[in-house]
Amino acid sequence: MRCEEAISLMPAYLEGELPWEKKLELEEHLSSCVSCARKCEELKRNREFLSKEKDNILKAPRALIEGVLEQIRKEKENLRRRARTLQAGLLGVFIALFTAFLAIFLRRRRHQLERR
Repeated sequence: MRCEEAISLMPAYLEGELPWEKKLELEEHLSSCVSCARKCEELKRNREFLSKEKDNILKAPRALIEGVLEQIRKEKENLRRRARTLQAGLLGVFIALFTAFLAIFLRRRRHQLERR
């Protein structure tokens, strides 16, 4: 087994998710490769640390969470406002185009009637 493959298998190995033949192959490589054995041990320590400390490490301060949520609410409201403005603008354009079309149609129709 090459070191690149061994390194890619380490997370599954540490989770106990490797098929037994790959597990044996990796363990054989780790017993003969000091660099990969160190890498695996470091990865194991990091995973253990993170699992123990995840509540302390991954928690943001309440004020930060509330601030982010407030920003999200404001942005959603801004997007709604922009959407309403866009809808009103599009409706105005549609009415203007319809009015222009109607005026042109009626003018042509009047011209046709006057020719008869």
